[in-house]
Amino acid sequence: MLRKTLILSSLVALTAAGSMAEPMRTRLTRENQFPGLGKAETSFQYYHQDYDSGVSVDRFEVDGRYGVYENLTLRAGLPVVQSDLAGSSETGLGDLYIGAELLAFEDIFRYPFVIPHVDLMLPTGDDDKGLGRGETSLEAGVSVGTTIYDQLTFIADATYAFNGGFAQDSDEDVYYLSGSILWDVSTRFAVLLEGRIWEENEFNDSPYQYLGGMIYEFTDDLTMGVYGGQFREDAFGIETTADLALVRFGYEF
Repeated sequence: MLRKTLILSSLVALTAAGSMAEPMRTRLTRENQFPGLGKAETSFQYYHQDYDSGVSVDRFEVDGRYGVYENLTLRAGLPVVQSDLAGSSETGLGDLYIGAELLAFEDIFRYPFVIPHVDLMLPTGDDDKGLGRGETSLEAGVSVGTTIYDQLTFIADATYAFNGGFAQDSDEDVYYLSGSILWDVSTRFAVLLEGRIWEENEFNDSPYQYLGGMIYEFTDDLTMGVYGGQFREDAFGIETTADLALVRFGYEF
């Protein structure tokens, strides 16, 4: 069963005076890397999700962020989705999302930092064809991070999704917790490890997700990231596993 709250928006997901004007590298949390004031950032990404039940989903996504104020960034994205459900393949627009991120606090050394964020997902994708959720949902959360030894960044995120769970669940709201560890191996190359757990509900005992990735900065404006991992859930007593793969190019102008 597809988990409706599994959204890797570029991830998104996603300024401020003193913050680095670079594309964000984490996928499950929010890092204090933003486009500069009055600048835009766009990214192109391919995301593949392959369930052990035979279901597969491919997403080709374009998203963008814009620094509208010294500590406020707006973002939006729209994917093209190809789903293969029960041997039937469908292709079309997925769910549009729009959001905002606020760098509420950042120390003079750029850490620690606090980033509240909100995202609205609109049901522009056809849920009958497996291209979208079929419902509007709103996610609000906050990421808190710090850096040690000038190379290791730790980020924790707590997010609440209104109408973000299963439609069959008596309570469609859901919360989830995420964490990221980012190691800047050099000024251009970094590796990361991320994880996310969702609250238990009537249909899932222990849904969780983990990702690993590598990011290379070709220039100050152009970045490439390669990510891979798994999503697991235990729905109705049956464990389901999905392999995840993501390639992303980000450019600021």
